[in-house]
Amino acid sequence: MSTKLLRVFFVVAGVLAAFIVSLALMRIVYPRKYSQLVSQYAKEYGLSENLVYAIIKCESNFRPDSVSHAGAIGLMQITPDTMQWAVMKEGNTCADTDTLYDENTNIKYGCCIYSLFFEEFGDMSVSLAAYNAGRGNVLEWLADKKYSEDGILLKNVPFSETAKYIKKVTAVKRIYELIY
Repeated sequence: MSTKLLRVFFVVAGVLAAFIVSLALMRIVYPRKYSQLVSQYAKEYGLSENLVYAIIKCESNFRPDSVSHAGAIGLMQITPDTMQWAVMKEGNTCADTDTLYDENTNIKYGCCIYSLFFEEFGDMSVSLAAYNAGRGNVLEWLADKKYSEDGILLKNVPFSETAKYIKKVTAVKRIYELIY
C-alpha cells in the first residue's frame, strides 16, 4: 500500500471514529428513555416518537418526579386540570392526578393531550403552543390578527416562553431525527 493511500485510509478512519464517538455522545445527551412506553403511546395517538422524546427532553429532561413552578407534573409536565380534561375527552369520568408521577400514566396522557391539540389545530407549532401555554390562549391568539393572519397558524406568539418552547422542541425533535 502506498504512503499516500495509507494516509487517506487513516484520515477516513479517523473521521469515521470521530463521527461514531460524536453520535454516541449525542445519544447520551439525547436519550430514548422509556422507549417501550413512548413507542406504544406515540403509535396509539398517531404521533412521531421523536416528537414525544423531544417534548419529554424539553419538559423534564426525563425526570419523572419533576414539578414545574406552575404545578405541572412528571415527564411530560401535565397539570392536574389538563389531565382531567384529557381523561374526560377520552370518555372516562376521573383520574387520580397523583398518578402523573407514574411514567406510564404521564406519557399516555401527554401523548393524548398533544394529539387532541394536533387534532384541533392541525399544526405542530400551534399544537406545541397549546401544550405549553394552554388551549384557551392559543384560541385567543388565533382569533387576533396581531398573532394570526388566517386563524389557523400563528405568525408570532405573545408569550416569549412559549415562542422559545416551540423553537426548542422543534430543534430537539430534529436532533432526535438525526441521531436515531
